[in-house]
Amino acid sequence: MRGLLRETEPPLPGGRFVIYGCPECADLACGAVTAVIERDGEDYVWRDFAWQTGAVADPELDGYHGIGPFRFRGAEYRAALAALVADPGGPAAVRRRVLLIGARVAVLARLAAALRAIGIGADITQDAAGVPAEELRGYGAVAFGRAVGEARRAAVMDAFGRAGVAVARVDGLAPIVPLLVAQIEQALHRGPLPGRLASLAAGGGTADVEVTSACRVRVTAYRLDRLRRTHVRDVFDGLLEPGRHRVPLDPDAVKGSPSWWPGPRGACWCGRWAGERGAAAPHGGEPRGARGAREIRIGALMTATLVAKNLAAGHGDRSLFAGLDLVVAPGDVIGLVGVNGAGKSTLLRLLAGLTPPEQGELRLSPPTAAVGHLPQEPERRPGETVREFLARRTGVAEAQRAMDEATQALVDGAPGADDAYAASLERWLGLGGADLEERAEEVADSLGLAVGLDQPMTSLSGGQAARAGLASLLLSRYDVFLLDEPTNDLDLDGLERLERFVTGLRAGTVVVSHDREFLARTVTKVLELDLAQGRINLYGGGYEAYLEERDVARRHAREEYEEYADKRGALQDRAQTQRSWMDKGVKNARRKAGNDNDKIGRKFRSEASEKQAAKARQTQRMIERLEVVEEPRKEWELRMEIAAAPRSGAVVATLRDAEVRRGGFTFGPVSLQIDWADRVAVTGANGAGKSTLLGALLGRIPLDSGHAALGSGVLVGEVDQARRLFHGSESLLDAFCAAVPDTEPVEVRTLLAKFGLKSDHVLRPAAGLSPGERTRASLALLQGRGVNLLVLDEPTNHLDLPAIEQLEAALDAYEGTLLLVTHDRRMLDAIRVTRRLEVAAGKVTEQA
Repeated sequence: MRGLLRETEPPLPGGRFVIYGCPECADLACGAVTAVIERDGEDYVWRDFAWQTGAVADPELDGYHGIGPFRFRGAEYRAALAALVADPGGPAAVRRRVLLIGARVAVLARLAAALRAIGIGADITQDAAGVPAEELRGYGAVAFGRAVGEARRAAVMDAFGRAGVAVARVDGLAPIVPLLVAQIEQALHRGPLPGRLASLAAGGGTADVEVTSACRVRVTAYRLDRLRRTHVRDVFDGLLEPGRHRVPLDPDAVKGSPSWWPGPRGACWCGRWAGERGAAAPHGGEPRGARGAREIRIGALMTATLVAKNLAAGHGDRSLFAGLDLVVAPGDVIGLVGVNGAGKSTLLRLLAGLTPPEQGELRLSPPTAAVGHLPQEPERRPGETVREFLARRTGVAEAQRAMDEATQALVDGAPGADDAYAASLERWLGLGGADLEERAEEVADSLGLAVGLDQPMTSLSGGQAARAGLASLLLSRYDVFLLDEPTNDLDLDGLERLERFVTGLRAGTVVVSHDREFLARTVTKVLELDLAQGRINLYGGGYEAYLEERDVARRHAREEYEEYADKRGALQDRAQTQRSWMDKGVKNARRKAGNDNDKIGRKFRSEASEKQAAKARQTQRMIERLEVVEEPRKEWELRMEIAAAPRSGAVVATLRDAEVRRGGFTFGPVSLQIDWADRVAVTGANGAGKSTLLGALLGRIPLDSGHAALGSGVLVGEVDQARRLFHGSESLLDAFCAAVPDTEPVEVRTLLAKFGLKSDHVLRPAAGLSPGERTRASLALLQGRGVNLLVLDEPTNHLDLPAIEQLEAALDAYEGTLLLVTHDRRMLDAIRVTRRLEVAAGKVTEQA
């Protein structure tokens, strides 16, 4: 290299050198040429990826369009070349290393892996204290994470100064790995290779761009909001020829004072400026009044469309649905409704690709889009922390695993590893992996999760687990969302946050929910799985429009069938009468034929019989020509009633100065009395102490101080939030019989069947039932034994819409004492109550 490019004359006409890329031969025989270098005065021009077609390489004809030429200034080029061909063990090689300073170890580890993949060594530490000067001299750059304070940054730079190292400083603006790689690569870059994108300056609604060769320049702006979600806006996308260009930018996207730096070889560009309506930031500071910092990067926000054609699914020999066609386009929010067991969760699993359909096909456009399936109950895995749970539910954990494998393959030099790494990195970035940890902290704080992210998920309360599940949803950045009952266990604040999230999504969404108010506020279409009729109906418009259209359609179907049945019945009656008359006429003709010599009379009777037969045949043809209208099958309907017990005493339950302390949470002191026939609605945020209040009143939770008592003759019927009675390994039949020991198993089976729990359910382990089936079993128990104090903690969770309406009707007819905890806004409006208790931070107040 030294002799060819620095000391010898060019061997080819035109002052050209040729670098061969063919592994088979070392001359021009095959015509493979990696690059052609030619002198132009003192400068050098590099024409990349030429393909020689003749005895003499002619880059003007053979060079690929859009690749090169690149001009390098002679003096700079010779200096850089000298550094490149220096002893590999010398300072130039050693200093292609970077020291990473920061607290986000996971982000820094991913950054280090990405840097090593492109030949840059990286080490991670909290600070430079105690690092020997000899080691510090081996680094060419030091990079600081956003969380590193200015005092620690100054201390690190002082350490390098004392070691006599002129190290490049990189201040990371955001935990986005490609942007950090670009910054670090630029800081370490010492050669004259400016890349295709050489400079950019923005201001006044335009940008001055300089490119060294024809290339496509695409710039996308994003803004991080308070929840660390990314909002994307395209700024510029176009083909530019070599030279300087002034391109227009969206004025709203570039308000503020931008700063820019190019990534080597045009690999990445990034910049920062104040958010919309924000003042320009002072140097090194944050924008005043800005809604968030902006970065720009190469790339675009993906929008995806999910198409299902002729899908079919079932359980064993029982068909759930068939011939299902569905298109989930960007911006769609499709509410999936139907009774429990209609196949809603099964359909979501099919759309997510987790279960193969019995027939039909799924098509995702583009195929690389990310589909997120969030099932009903957040699975709490033993040993899994909240942080790991969030990474798994957002898809980042799996994307990280794939990227780690691709990185290792890249290091090992496996074929196709570079493409696999690029694809895995793009997916990891698209799912929000680069800044997940930072966003997770902020979202958890905003939701009031009140636990450390390194705490095990299994240690969380029900309310905390619900908040963690909501956090995983708010942190998700899928291209298609499939949400299975995300409203379960959410308080009113959580429901409002979820509504804002769903309505603000650009991605297509399919959601299963039994919260009627949530459906009314969010969905744009409704897909109904009508199990009773065996039909699939897609309704345009929102949930209220669906209810109206469904009722009209059902009424018309019933009217059409009744009209058909009446007409068919009338024709059948006419045909029966005509056949009767015909048979009677034939019998009379035969009886009189033996002694009647009147030919005219015989002929008349014969013709009359034939006319009746013709009329009967005509009527039968009319019946056959009727367009058959199938009778609408009656839906299975939960007929629920609550078995009443003799009334209790006047005082049902009391608390006097009651306190319960659990870790850092204190409930009380509370003094409260519940009287006979009180109908009490208990409301409050998750974690406020509602379930603790119920447990204290029932004597199920021991008090740390104070007194609790149940009144005389109180018979409690409870549906607790966890449905604990039906969570064991015993069969549903055994668990139910244990709760009602005086009831015969045959009667138990009959009662459970009324609640839709048939023979295939009663012998199944109770823990193996679906959440909706466990809820129906709990409600069946209320009908199986008499109660006079009914305690319901989130009873609508996992219940389908018809069952919720039946429960509301049963509660309306119930005459005993009622304690109801629910976040179902329509149930709170529908149920008659006499008192309302508000629980907040362990304190109970009665609302007027």
